[in-house]
Amino acid sequence: MVIDDMTNLKENNMDLLNHEIVDQELKDLQRLMFINRQPTLWSHSIPVVEVIPQDDDEDNTIGLNPLFLEPLNADFDGDTAALYNIHETGALKEMYEKAFIKNRVHYEQNKMFLSIIRHESLYGAYILTLNLDNLEDEELFDSFKDLKSIPEKMDFYNDFIYKKVYIESTKQYTTYGNALLNKWCQFDSVVLNLQINKGTSNEISRQIYKFVERDSQKFYNLLDHLNKMLSIFVSVTNYSPTININDMINILKPSIEDLFKKITFNNIWLGYYINESLVERSLELAQKEDSNLYKLYKSGSRFNKIQLSKSCINNGYVSDQNNIILSKPINSNLLNGMTEEDFFLGSPGTRKGI
Repeated sequence: MVIDDMTNLKENNMDLLNHEIVDQELKDLQRLMFINRQPTLWSHSIPVVEVIPQDDDEDNTIGLNPLFLEPLNADFDGDTAALYNIHETGALKEMYEKAFIKNRVHYEQNKMFLSIIRHESLYGAYILTLNLDNLEDEELFDSFKDLKSIPEKMDFYNDFIYKKVYIESTKQYTTYGNALLNKWCQFDSVVLNLQINKGTSNEISRQIYKFVERDSQKFYNLLDHLNKMLSIFVSVTNYSPTININDMINILKPSIEDLFKKITFNNIWLGYYINESLVERSLELAQKEDSNLYKLYKSGSRFNKIQLSKSCINNGYVSDQNNIILSKPINSNLLNGMTEEDFFLGSPGTRKGI
């Protein structure tokens, strides 16, 4: 009788234990929700994400990890998103298996990665990988046993980013800044050895995914660690991307400004190509001045070509409410302000947007 009681007690405890495990799994699954940002153009516009509740009851905003912005085509300028909670156990398990973003790393249509570094972190990677092309002409600054032994000091960050170093374990030359980037990726050797910008940032994700042997959980953890280190780097060093207003003013040279005013109104196609050439010329001159504004543009972390042109150069050709391109380009920019005529020429775009 005692044995039977003990057996029943053991079975009951196992049932209780299994029940607790199921409850814990369910509790973990209940932290998963669908997030949606309109317009919903593909499955990546409404993935499943892990939700971490905030302590502030009065804060009704939804915070997003910067690594998660790309598939939603989102940024931090006031976008609206919605969360959808699922309660049924079977549906929770299905959404975890089929839609949880941490179980997916690539877009459905190609091998591009859903998560790549962006914004300030991308700018940090761009700064760390500058001057790799001039490495052969540089004198050796120091040698280190391996990447793990690369020192991380504030004065090194500020003064020696582009100094040439030698990694003894792998017999590789690189810059101190690029060695830091590879160290923060936790690589064993200098795997990344190229200029990082928006066009090449996918290579970071690809190499990390390869390094963790295609383990999606490890991939996201390591990419998140790199993102944090790059954010810290640009926040505490002299490379913080502060924009000098004079950099914006000086992009448009007086000689080029005069050429914009001489663009013909009789041939839109010819005028368009002349306008684009003058914009490109303005950006080339800005590159020679090595300004923070140009670095932000070149890295792809802030400002694309159109945004930078409208801010500092000119608005160029616009279309009316019927999508017919106007023959007269808008030669003013947002920095200098628009004339009344330019304002009304550009107003159909605002109405179409609304």
